[in-house]
Amino acid sequence: MRVFLVLSIVAVNYVFCAPVSLVPSSGISIRQNKTTLETDPEFSVLSMLEKSTLNPTLLKNLVQSDDFLTSVSSLDPAVINNVITLLEDLVNINTRDVNRYAKDEADADADREAKAGILGTFEGQMAEYEKDLKKLQTDMASKGTDIETATTTLEAATLNHTAYLTIKTTETEPLNSEISTLNTVIGQLRGISEGYLGSCGDNEVKYNDYCYATLTHSDPMGQVAACESSPTDIPSGWEIAPYDATVFLNVWQTRKWGTHCMLFAGTTTSYRTAYSSPGSTCGSGNYYACDGIKCRVTGCTRKIAIRKGLRIQ
Repeated sequence: MRVFLVLSIVAVNYVFCAPVSLVPSSGISIRQNKTTLETDPEFSVLSMLEKSTLNPTLLKNLVQSDDFLTSVSSLDPAVINNVITLLEDLVNINTRDVNRYAKDEADADADREAKAGILGTFEGQMAEYEKDLKKLQTDMASKGTDIETATTTLEAATLNHTAYLTIKTTETEPLNSEISTLNTVIGQLRGISEGYLGSCGDNEVKYNDYCYATLTHSDPMGQVAACESSPTDIPSGWEIAPYDATVFLNVWQTRKWGTHCMLFAGTTTSYRTAYSSPGSTCGSGNYYACDGIKCRVTGCTRKIAIRKGLRIQ
């Protein structure tokens, strides 16, 4: 045993005294130049030393031998210092490795905790979603019942509406006819009470004490220009209206009357309606002719203005 220790320390001394190319910079592997060491007579000793420094159990047994201190006490202090340097390098390297492994383990544990926290969050959210889903399913079932009830009531309401629509269609027309008749009578009665014979009818415009219309009672708002060229009877109680500038302004030129120009009694001049240039003249001449109560226009597009007095004489 003593011989082994001495040879080992001598080998260490050999290593630290050897050229730099034979000594490892890390202090762990001493085989950077394997060919040179294999031809060295002390190669087997170096190999054993290397194994002892890399094997904790073997190194512990070597250091704890009874005659270890006695064996090395007689060696050159420089050799002992070299051995100490080698072992300190190993301690530093192993310490760094221990610290690195501890840090790696701590980082891995922190990452595991973080992932566990994320998983916990997701599991909590999933639990809430499951609660919400159950509530929604319950609400959906309830709403399904509501929909069925609403559908039934809608069907009943639809049948009821159809019945009332039939009644409305059947009953409304005669009622509207009666309302129109009653309004006519009311208007006539009111006119009599106010000193008038009645009121103006369809396609007639009331102004002061007269109702005004065209010979054929065309629509005052008519947009299509036409001509009263066919002989037409002047209605009972009506007469061809004389031209009056105030009446024309308020009755004739504010509407189109379905023609371009209007003809009046007592003048051969015709005047424009609201079609274009309202109130201006549109020619002069005998543009209408009468045979008894039948009258017609002889020059188009024109119509004959007539009026009916409302006040009781």
